[in-house]
Amino acid sequence: MNKEEYLEKLKNRLENEKINNQEEILNKYENRFDIGYKAGLSDDEIIEMLGPVEEIILNNNVDDKTEYNLDITEVFIEDVYIKNKKGTGIDINLSDELKDYINVTTDNHKIKIRNKSGVFFKKHVGSIEILIGENIKFNEVVINTVKCDYEIEQLDAQSISIATVSGDSNIERMSAKKISLSLVSADVAVRDLKANELIVSTVSGDITCNYVDVEMAKLSTISGDINLTGKIKEKRTSSISGDINIKIIE
Repeated sequence: MNKEEYLEKLKNRLENEKINNQEEILNKYENRFDIGYKAGLSDDEIIEMLGPVEEIILNNNVDDKTEYNLDITEVFIEDVYIKNKKGTGIDINLSDELKDYINVTTDNHKIKIRNKSGVFFKKHVGSIEILIGENIKFNEVVINTVKCDYEIEQLDAQSISIATVSGDSNIERMSAKKISLSLVSADVAVRDLKANELIVSTVSGDITCNYVDVEMAKLSTISGDINLTGKIKEKRTSSISGDINIKIIE
């Protein structure tokens, strides 16, 4: 599939689903192709980053979606996986090794995942898998962990805050009005990030975002590297010994 075929398919699906702001959505994705071309990407590579047309339709057809808050704090385990799923609702799966150590509570669409009392300073083998249904959207997402690795397929919210110590993260797509990333001895790689405000602070950790669309970026590093490529309208940077590399693509 090439650019023209992809955009034509998107246009037809937007019309069939009667999505609001069809022209705005089409212009946004046409601009993303232009940004990708300037970065030296092929149609196939750009389409892989943008994702299937069906996924775009789901993300823009939010009238019947249920809003949740997600809070993962004081979790001291090996891995967290956040993925999409077909169908509705949210599934939270704990590996058997964690069931005696992790609490999961849901109250009024607020999901909290915590280590049980007295076990925070002991790391446990195992993983948490969070599967997000097609009818779910997030208001606030907070992730604050130690020595935990993340694999995030897609995360959209009004506000996203991720703080990690000695853990590595791979994020395919992430968007919010405000995104805050705080790293200590951790590495984060993001393929596609969109935010009105992006705040990044790192101490001895590296972050790479290959495709960004940001109104305001506030970047600070003590000894890690920050690498961003994409559209950034305004930026503020501060560095003691780390490098901040920004490749602006208009």
